[in-house]
Amino acid sequence: MNTNTIGNMTESVVLSEFQKMEIPVSIPFGRNEPYDFVIDTKDGFKSVQVKHGIYKNGCVVAEITHKRTYKKTQKDSYKGVVDYIAIWCSQINKSYLLDMKSFSVNKVACLRIEAPRNNSCISTIVWAAPYELKKIAALLKR
Repeated sequence: MNTNTIGNMTESVVLSEFQKMEIPVSIPFGRNEPYDFVIDTKDGFKSVQVKHGIYKNGCVVAEITHKRTYKKTQKDSYKGVVDYIAIWCSQINKSYLLDMKSFSVNKVACLRIEAPRNNSCISTIVWAAPYELKKIAALLKR
């Protein structure tokens, strides 16, 4: 599967999850916006960029940067650009929603599903469960 197909599938899954929760979604005209769609929440309109995550070593991992090209390609964080990053992992069919105001990672999100085998670094792990899209989106519903 090519990256455009994976991206389209990821966006459609996340969009449908918002729709199932009765959260209105608006899609921008054209492809020049830094976000994929906007959700209508109790706090107003919020921009959402959707990313595909990969299940690897007990974590859902997703690159949460965007490419900016002037003289050479550079990858920038979405902090200050979008309100939320939504991640869908096709391998486990789970979606996550990261609030960019409070999520501390800038380049790669690593959301842990399973405890590490050696139980090291437990205090620094970012667990996936609190970021499940259904949990976060329920708090945003009007």
